[in-house]
Amino acid sequence: MSSKYIGPKHKLNKRFSQGIIGKYPINFNKGGFSLKKSSKYSRKKNSLYFTSLYEKQKLKFSYIITEKQSIITFKKAKALGNDSGLTFLKLLELRLDSILFRSDVFITKLQVRQLINHKFVSVNNVVITSPSFECSIGDEVSVKGKYFSKISEGFNCPWINPLGNSSIKVIRFPNNKELEFLDFNIQLIVEFYNRFI
Repeated sequence: MSSKYIGPKHKLNKRFSQGIIGKYPINFNKGGFSLKKSSKYSRKKNSLYFTSLYEKQKLKFSYIITEKQSIITFKKAKALGNDSGLTFLKLLELRLDSILFRSDVFITKLQVRQLINHKFVSVNNVVITSPSFECSIGDEVSVKGKYFSKISEGFNCPWINPLGNSSIKVIRFPNNKELEFLDFNIQLIVEFYNRFI
């Protein structure tokens, strides 16, 4: 998979039965679409391999990462020991594009990645142009303009602290419970990669 998906975004949302590209709910019934009626899906049995592959692809599209990036991150998570699946998710959540997306200011990660690619984003006063940049605890992330002035008082991402109109700070790793909102079967993804790594 290319790191740049240029096809219709709504087709990804339909494919994975959820709004993985943006934040807001998608009407999957619009246009008469039905996963059950779609021959593409109904002709495939939900074998363990197919289900694992499906979950892996859903994660890759959600984080907009290539297979190579996914494998590198998974290997790192596995080397760190403990629960490799949850560690894998934590590392993905510490990517620069993920940190900015969790600030709840931007509608899609594609919007975030565009800002990063156009040198609008800096980490600890150093301009970063790679969306996959891995943030560390204590890093301050800044964006040109007043994007963060839009952060509401009800903002609630426990591992990020708003610092003002232009910056946020990574204060810690997300814990296991805080990652429960992610709609991935991480165990199946781990089993899929363990077959090849």
